[in-house]
Amino acid sequence: MTSFVCHVLAEAQAIENGRTAFDIIEHTMSELGELSEEIVIAGGRSYKAPGPDGVAGEALDVALCLVDLLRMTAREDISGLATAYVATALDEEGGDIRTELRALLIALGTAARDIEGHGMSTGLLLQALVRAIRIVRLAEPGMTDARLTAMAAPKLEKWAGTAAALADGGR
Repeated sequence: MTSFVCHVLAEAQAIENGRTAFDIIEHTMSELGELSEEIVIAGGRSYKAPGPDGVAGEALDVALCLVDLLRMTAREDISGLATAYVATALDEEGGDIRTELRALLIALGTAARDIEGHGMSTGLLLQALVRAIRIVRLAEPGMTDARLTAMAAPKLEKWAGTAAALADGGR
C-alpha cells in the first residue's frame, strides 16, 4: 500500500501549474485560516456551524500543502522521512488541538522566512506537518495512514481538476 506521503507526493508532482514555494505558502496560509476557524467553531467560541470538512479535513488540507512544499523545497527525496514523521504523529497519544495549532504556526512562519534566505527549511516543514497530522488525529481518534490517504484522495482529485481547469483558461 502506498503511504499518505507517497500518494500526495505523486499527485503533487503530476500537477504542473507553475506554482512556486511562495504560491504554496500563500495557499497554506489560506488553509490555516480555515483550520483556525473550524477550531474556534468546534470549541464553541463562534456562532457559525462547522464546515463540511471540520477540523480534521481542514488540518488535512494544511498537511497536503506542507507535503507539496516539502516536495518543492527539500534538497533530497523526503518521502521516507516524511512518512516516518507522519507515522509517529499518528501513533502518539494525547495532545491539545490549540497547542498543536500554535506550534504549527511557529514552525511554518519560521520555515517561510528560511525558504527565501537559506533553503534549509525541511526540518521546520516536517515539524509543521507533524503538527497538522496531530490535529487530524486529535479531531478523528483512531486515524491511520490508510484513512488519511482515503480522506486525501477526493481533495487531491479536486486539486488536480482545479489545476487542469485553470490551465485550460478556467473553462
